[in-house]
Amino acid sequence: MEALISKHGNIMWELFVVLNYIFCSLIIC
Repeated sequence: MEALISKHGNIMWELFVVLNYIFCSLIIC
C-alpha cells in the first residue's frame, strides 16, 4: 500500500480520504 501511495503520490490518497470524510458526514447527517 505505502509503495503504491509513494509511486502515485499523496494527491490521490488525500482525495480518497476527503471523499471518505464527506461520505461519512453525509451518512451521519
